Amino acid sequence: MKVTFEFDTENENFNEEELQTHYQAENMAKCIFEIQNKLKSWEKYNNSETISIEKVYDEIFDIIQANVNMGKMGY
Repeated sequence: MKVTFEFDTENENFNEEELQTHYQAENMAKCIFEIQNKLKSWEKYNNSETISIEKVYDEIFDIIQANVNMGKMGY
């Protein structure tokens, strides 16, 4: 099976952000995997200590920033 994605960059309705989303799909998948691993590690190794919302947010934000360029996708 062959799948081809085509973006007509000459079309007046071309959306660069859609193209960037396509380019970064693998990075986004990696990002989700790393977030999942972080959550699992907190569950396994945190020994019932409370984790602040700020820490969770900061860690997840750092993972996203390291893997995905949100600005190129319009976010």
